[in-house]
Parts: sequence; C-alpha cells; structure tokens
Amino acid sequence: MLHRGETMRPILMIDDEKDLCDSLARILRREFPKIPIHNITQPVEGLSWLAQHQPSMLITDLRMPEVSGLELITQAASRWGTIPTIIMTAFASPELDQILHLGAIHYLPKPFRSQKLIQLVRHVIEHNPSTIQTPTHHSPSMLIDMIQLHALACSNGTLKINNAQHSGTICFSKGHIVHADDGRQTGTIAFENILKWRKHQFSFVEGAKFYQETIKTSTPALLSDAIMTLDKQKQEENISHPFPKDPPSSPFFISPSSADLEAASLSSISVHNFDQSLDRLKGLGGFIGAYIIDLNNKRILASRGNAKSRWDISIPDQCTFFNKKRNVLKRLGECGSLEEITVTSEVTFQMYRNSSQYPHILFFLLLERASTNLAYARLVLLETEKQLVLAAH
Repeated sequence: MLHRGETMRPILMIDDEKDLCDSLARILRREFPKIPIHNITQPVEGLSWLAQHQPSMLITDLRMPEVSGLELITQAASRWGTIPTIIMTAFASPELDQILHLGAIHYLPKPFRSQKLIQLVRHVIEHNPSTIQTPTHHSPSMLIDMIQLHALACSNGTLKINNAQHSGTICFSKGHIVHADDGRQTGTIAFENILKWRKHQFSFVEGAKFYQETIKTSTPALLSDAIMTLDKQKQEENISHPFPKDPPSSPFFISPSSADLEAASLSSISVHNFDQSLDRLKGLGGFIGAYIIDLNNKRILASRGNAKSRWDISIPDQCTFFNKKRNVLKRLGECGSLEEITVTSEVTFQMYRNSSQYPHILFFLLLERASTNLAYARLVLLETEKQLVLAAH
C-alpha cells in the first residue's frame, strides 16, 4: 500500500513511439497521482537517465532503434539491482510467454488496452510495495530473468557476473547457453553455482568469444532445473516463507477418505502421495488451486489452495470437457493419448494433465495469469504427474 507523505521514486516509461508513450504516461499520471511518471521517447536518453536515477518500475518497449529494451533492463539492473519491469512488445509469441520467469519482469503484447497496463502496474505495486520507496539488491530471480531475456533476444556474447567473493561468465550463442565458468568449475555445475550467488552485478559483452562448449542441455531445461534447485534452497534456508501445512480441518483441502476412494473405484489403494504432489504444485508462482480427480467417477480425490467452492462444483463439468476433447482426438485418428490442455482466460491459466501411469487420474491446476511462468508450471506439473504413486494391496 502507498501511504500519504511517503517519497515515491518515479516510474520510468520508454518507447520510441512518441504518441503512444505520451498518451500512456498521461493515463498513468491520472491513475497513480502520487507516483511520478517520467516518460522518454529516445532510448539513448533512457540509458543516461538510468545512470543517474533509480526508478521504482521500468516500463519499456523491447525492440527499439539504437538501444533495445534489453539493454535498458540490463543497465537498470546493473546500476540499481532488482527493479520490477513491464515489457511492451509487438513481437509477442508463445515463446515469450514461456521463456520469461515472471518475478521481476512482466510483459504486455501490443496492441493492448490502457486498462490492461493500469491493471498490471497496480499488480506490480501491490506485490512489490517496498520497491516504490527503497532500493533493492540483485536477487537470483533477477539474474534468471536477464538470462531468459538474452535467450529470447537470441543474443551472442558473454554475460559477466561479479560479487565480492566471485566472478563468473555465462556464454550465449544465438540465445542458447553454451558455456558457464564460475572461476573454479565449468559447465552445468558452474551455471547452477552462479545462480546461487547473491548481491551480484552483471554486464553483457556483445559478440564476446569463448573457446569451449561445456553445456549441451537446452536453455529452457537448464533454467527449469536451476529454478527448482533455487526453490529448494530457499525452502531450506527459510529465505521465503514456507507454505504452512494445511490442517485436516482446512476448507481448501479434501483428504481422500476411504469412502471417497471406494466411491472413486480406488478402494484397493493403500499407498498414495497426493499430499506431496499437491504441495509441490502449491509452490508455483500465481498458484490459486490444484485438484487430483478421478475421471471415471468425476470425483475430487484431493485438493489444495484457495480455489473456492465454485471450482469444486464445476469439477464434473471439467471432467466432461477433458473426456470430450480426448474422444474427439480419437475420432480424428490422432496418434497417441491426450496429455495436457491449457485454457487461457483474461486472468487465469487452467491446466489439465492426464496421468500417464493412471489414465483415470486427472490433474487440474488453476493459476493467476499475471504471476505465472507458464513454461515452468508445465514442467513442474509434468514432473509431479510422473511421480504420482498409487499402490494397490
């Protein structure tokens, strides 16, 4: 929340389309009168401004002449640390949605309604209130965001990372991570070590040459593994607040009682890991709710989150939807089985994933669109589905 009398650092907006930039700045000034809005239409001027001033938020186009949005984001991060950023781009694609680790960085595909920008700015303010008044250090997630943006931009060069104790490099070839060196080791281990460093600074050297290729793993897989490692590290170090274990009386958790299992034709099950599966999904950014469902009987076996009763009530319809889509594919002669459906609404992602081991089991995951890294969510859901255990007597 923003309080009367507090000194606000400005929101910086940069876009080479002058009419659009001026118009959006006026709209934001009207909607957020207590926060200074500074707009620049010459990206080169944006670099100079960022060298002298720390914004509370950066709103920038991605592709601009002379200086790209990526360079501006790098300059801001190198000078001031983690800064919430909104990328406006006419080059939106599924790859953009999937590659960004949405924590400090969000994006809006052009064209968009001004109300969309207002909603996103308000969301960023509400979820990052301290950044409006106080400086922040680099976080591991900010470095991940920068790596993902360089992958998106198909960069060729070397990202240099330094802090008081360490110095390392991550090398890109056409956006692919091909080498990492933490000063002691190289390859994937070095990459993971670098991401654990704290209070670091980084810079990018365009076209810098490297002389070995030590990483063969795809960049999305490499980042997904690293993010999971960091999440585990945070839990172990209590850096982030762990999710409390739901008490048995929680209205948002339905424990699979023996009666439910019998009604769901699963009465022979003596061992399952529903709780662990749902707890892992609960750690996703933007998490609203998750269900494990028996498709045959359209029954909830377990659930987590604040999905509210309207989603509980809709489960039979969700099962019907999934089964109909599966039947359509069969009639069309589609090879293989239906693995996943993702439905995108204005505010949510609704993900359906069928268990590969137990075809009558369906995972239903509900996520807040503005806060979700969809690619990472898919990977976690896939891994969770694969680790599901149903052991019979």
